[in-house]
Amino acid sequence: MDLKAEATVGDVEFQAVKIPRQGGYRATYFIFGSYYKIISMLSVYIDPQSKIFLSFSLLT
Repeated sequence: MDLKAEATVGDVEFQAVKIPRQGGYRATYFIFGSYYKIISMLSVYIDPQSKIFLSFSLLT
């Protein structure tokens, strides 16, 4: 995982803390983080931000 991807994951985690959802942001981020790890392993050459926001939108 490159540094850009790690920094972006941290930004999304911070957003989840800032804007808690009814289901609980910790559970949402745990699931989201697992999907992101798989996506980043399979699609390293694709811009990680687009994948992150797509996954995050589907889970919230």
